[in-house]
Amino acid sequence: MSSSPLKSLTVEYLRGAITPFTIQFERNKKLTVIYGENGVGKSTICDAFDFIGNGKVGSLDNRRLGRPGKYWHTIGKNPTDTPVTLESSSGRCKAILSGRAVQVDPEEHLPHVIVFRRSQILDLVEAQPAKRYDSVRHFIDVAAVEPSETSLRALIRDIEGQAEVAIARVQENRDTIASFWQQAGMPEDDPNQWAQNQVARDISSFEVTRTAIDLLREAFAKLASHPNNIRAFKDNISNIETTIGALQKNVAALNQQIAGEYVEILDILEAAQTHFANHPDPEVCALCESAEKVAGLPATVTQRIDSQAAASQLKASKTKLAQQNSLLKQKQHALNGLKDVAGHDADKLVEAAADDALPAEIDLPELPCSDNVEDWEAWLANAIELPEKWRVLSDNCADRKLFIDTLKVALDTWSRAV
Repeated sequence: MSSSPLKSLTVEYLRGAITPFTIQFERNKKLTVIYGENGVGKSTICDAFDFIGNGKVGSLDNRRLGRPGKYWHTIGKNPTDTPVTLESSSGRCKAILSGRAVQVDPEEHLPHVIVFRRSQILDLVEAQPAKRYDSVRHFIDVAAVEPSETSLRALIRDIEGQAEVAIARVQENRDTIASFWQQAGMPEDDPNQWAQNQVARDISSFEVTRTAIDLLREAFAKLASHPNNIRAFKDNISNIETTIGALQKNVAALNQQIAGEYVEILDILEAAQTHFANHPDPEVCALCESAEKVAGLPATVTQRIDSQAAASQLKASKTKLAQQNSLLKQKQHALNGLKDVAGHDADKLVEAAADDALPAEIDLPELPCSDNVEDWEAWLANAIELPEKWRVLSDNCADRKLFIDTLKVALDTWSRAV
């Protein structure tokens, strides 16, 4: 019902009320208990509250009475003779049966009534655990109970799942140990004791050996490109030397055609041409400071230069010759640098091959390398299969370390479980 304190309830000819009666409620009481022997009217009082609050008489529900409304009034009375009046601190309201419906006047004072009957108590007892609270949720706050039960069920499922996983992992690790033991040829009677002996080994040596092998592979790989690079540089130098020889012959032939002193004059004429390009209208000669014949002097200088094509060719050839000689020196210097790098890499290979961490069964190339890098091509061809063998040895070290690590994890998991 609503939270407004009750004052009185008057029932007239409803169900077992053969005479009208009024119940007075004590003030400021949140709980009222009505008790008595069977047949004294306790159910009629509950039906009166159900009548005014819910427009029905719930005690007659589910009794296969057809239309139960015709049984609401007392024998000898009419359906309209069953008014129920409820007075509370919020006001008075009265319910009467009009046709098949219960009308409450005034509606704003209509009480909120929930009746908890014997059938619902039986449902609470007999219902499945997951549905028991449906019968009492209107009377008892079960909001915290249901999530707690849900959490409990989830926790149980989680624990059961963890147990299943743990059992599976124990079996899985036991199988792993047995599988490794079988692959090793079953060297001992007890797989677990064999596993303990294996994991007790110092696996750091595998990593040291693998590092030494990888350094050897890296050092050998660096030598592969040196012969081609040096040959390419030598071919380039040879082409430059051929070009220089041709330029030298051309310069010698032009020198025979042109007097040596004219070349010096050509230099003066070209310098004058550059001067006149910046001063196209000179008032005097820049060389002798004479104004005589200064008119047309720039054109005259250009004409004299163009008329001596052989002299120009000679000068251009000497310029190209100087450029090629400079380029030759650069290439020779770079070639020497390449040879130094190749020699350094060869020393690194010798150093890597002498590492004590390398396995005793490893195959090595013939060392030291030849001082002539171009001889390495045949040497590299003879050792072409070695890098793949070294890779296999390196992978074996990694696999062996992984094997020990995996075996250790399996043994630790199994040991903790048992």
